Amino acid sequence: MADTKKKVKFSDVLAGILTWGGALGIVGWYVGKVTGVINTPDSVNLLPYFFGGTGVAGIALYCGRAIARLDRVEADVTKLMARTNRMDNTLISIATKLEINLKQAQQQRRQVQQQRQQRQQQKQQAQKKAQAK
Repeated sequence: MADTKKKVKFSDVLAGILTWGGALGIVGWYVGKVTGVINTPDSVNLLPYFFGGTGVAGIALYCGRAIARLDRVEADVTKLMARTNRMDNTLISIATKLEINLKQAQQQRRQVQQQRQQRQQQKQQAQKKAQAK
């Protein structure tokens, strides 16, 4: 059975930690503020901005990875299109060669048929001469 486990990259883990950490931090701060647990100076009121920033940083990492993947896909598609164009050119070349060979075969067949007709005519003329004597 083939190994189907996907390799997890560090940047994916970091992006997840930043995103979920930021979201949980904002929710925790909000719950603490509503319940009255957080009742401190204004410097603590800046925590949501910090957690929001980490969440945005995590999302930015996800987006960066997605854009990098799209760039790789674009490069792969470009390679595939180049291959397809080469195959098209090869097929056109083969079709042209086959068409030329087909035309040559048709010309040879016509020549053979003409030669047969000439032989038959010569035989008929020879038979008529033999009958005339």
